[in-house]
Amino acid sequence: MKQLKPNHKWFLCIEPGGCLDDEEFVIQAKSLDEARTDASMWNASVIRELDNSEVS
Repeated sequence: MKQLKPNHKWFLCIEPGGCLDDEEFVIQAKSLDEARTDASMWNASVIRELDNSEVS
């Protein structure tokens, strides 16, 4: 399991790639707003917050 930074949460993001090439990835952020800002650097969107058990 990846190490979660203190006071951070996991967020599932998606980067549109066209057709069937959408790429999902996980980021760490302190809040949903921070996650959205970070994801926007990759032209991605935050789908939802993940539970620790969902991250491997």
